[in-house]
Amino acid sequence: MKYNIKDTNGFTLLEILVSLSIIAIILISLFRMQSSNINLINSEKFYSIALYLAQKKIAEIESKLLISDESDVSGDFGKNFPKYKWKYSISNFIFSDTDIISKKGLENFKKINLDILYQDKYLFKISTWKFIQNE
Repeated sequence: MKYNIKDTNGFTLLEILVSLSIIAIILISLFRMQSSNINLINSEKFYSIALYLAQKKIAEIESKLLISDESDVSGDFGKNFPKYKWKYSISNFIFSDTDIISKKGLENFKKINLDILYQDKYLFKISTWKFIQNE
């Protein structure tokens, strides 16, 4: 029996290299997509927790606002939320049309700016206004 090279059914080196390069491109794309998904999940987790912490901190600030007039205060959320930090500032609300509200009334509007930071990587900012009634 004679062995004829033209009768063999196999792949050439070029075909194998092309198929390996296609597989490599597909795998790299899948790894990038997976990495992007992980970053997106971490970001969404931060914003969910930050929103909860912001609501809690703003309620605390508003209750203290009636007692003291602190400004530019910072801290952390303790052992329950490690690596989460907060910073807030309180300023007077600026209103251009003073005919509607008296000067004394304008002093009672306070603007609260709250920043929540996680690992110096993610930042959540929120601002709100509070009207303080003197009793």
